[in-house]
Amino acid sequence: MEQITMKVDDAVFEKIKARMEKNGCKTLAQCARELLELGLRIEEAAANQEAGGDENDMLATLLNLTKTNTQWVLETRFFVKFLMENWNRMESSQLSLFMDKAKERAAVVVHEMVGQPANAALHGIEGG
Repeated sequence: MEQITMKVDDAVFEKIKARMEKNGCKTLAQCARELLELGLRIEEAAANQEAGGDENDMLATLLNLTKTNTQWVLETRFFVKFLMENWNRMESSQLSLFMDKAKERAAVVVHEMVGQPANAALHGIEGG
């Protein structure tokens, strides 16, 4: 272990002494080492956070999964509601047409919820 000598002002010295008593450090040197290690870990964590956009990538992936699932749920809900209201007077061509409309409507609602323009949904972006 290397040994260094350093000077600190009185206010910092008092804070280190108070921390030593509070945390049960045996010596001021041990307390100072712990603080140095903590500071280095904080710097490393900050550098890692700045360097990688992994969290943002993960959030984008989760948002897309949520959008797709929400769109499917809404599409199904719209279609089931329509079927329940019109089950006795339906033709197959009307069902097919309404399925397409339910899909479009769900896409628009989901894209508006996540702050994307509604016209992006109509052009088949995310969720087909």
